[in-house]
Amino acid sequence: MKTYNQYSEYLIEQVKWQRSLFDHLFYDGDKLLADDQYGDPSYDEDDENDVNSKGFVSERRQYIFQQPSDRSFHLPLNSRFIERIFGEIQILACHSTGMEGLVKLTKLQKKRTKQISAYTVDNYGTMTSGVWSDNGGGIIAIVKGQAVAGNDNDIWSRVDKQGKRVLDITNNIVNPNDVFGKHGDRTFLKLVKAYEKLTKALLTMKREMISKLKEKYGDKRVPPTTKGEQKWETLRQYDIPGAVKQKAIRDYVIETEKIITSDDEWKQAFVQYLLSWPKAQAKKLKTKSKLGDYDEIVVSNFEIVYALLRKVF
Repeated sequence: MKTYNQYSEYLIEQVKWQRSLFDHLFYDGDKLLADDQYGDPSYDEDDENDVNSKGFVSERRQYIFQQPSDRSFHLPLNSRFIERIFGEIQILACHSTGMEGLVKLTKLQKKRTKQISAYTVDNYGTMTSGVWSDNGGGIIAIVKGQAVAGNDNDIWSRVDKQGKRVLDITNNIVNPNDVFGKHGDRTFLKLVKAYEKLTKALLTMKREMISKLKEKYGDKRVPPTTKGEQKWETLRQYDIPGAVKQKAIRDYVIETEKIITSDDEWKQAFVQYLLSWPKAQAKKLKTKSKLGDYDEIVVSNFEIVYALLRKVF
């Protein structure tokens, strides 16, 4: 079992849950997040009893290519791409943090390649009364920047190691039925049909890319460093050169944009799905959300306008 100091180090490391962009795009997301969601930090990777115990591997981070049946499609939220297909949406939004988080936030200002998760609606004070990125206290930063995605509930955007955010646009985290207008009218039906065709094309592209990667690297893993990795090969990264990963990411992004812009109806449905809420909030702010406790808007190229300290009792 791990010592107290090892346990503490594990907890500190756990807050750094970000994955590389390659991991987000091509690996099974549930397996990657298993250690964050279910992991027992008291397990010792070099203890035979722990390694052989029930649940050990299922509670560790595993590297497994997505299966053909996986319906997730993670979109890297690129501000320049959003500008090209729609234009720039400037918005004021809030970001809850603490002192440590505020220092980090100042360093992310005016950078197109960095995004933060922000909100404009907080129905029940969920965000303003205790959800802090560093658990250090109640600071609410008012930021102004470019909205690149959003909806009037939590869209579960994820951040990679470089500070870019990705959004799963095919697993109904944002339900198309909630963003395409009145149910049953002609426009609604047209957009739903177009979005279904778009996501089918995107998933086909992703699956073909994963199939090629799996064929070449599926049986290649980096050498084990612990007894746990010796017994369970899925705990080890695939041995894929960095240049190959970079090319795969680049091809994924290029092909994604080509597919989205290849059909005017697909493009219209995509814009409506991704940007209808932030566009409406930028034009006329609503203070309540119908779908959840709070909304989420991903903001890029932002600057801090105000930083408010909330009195904590």
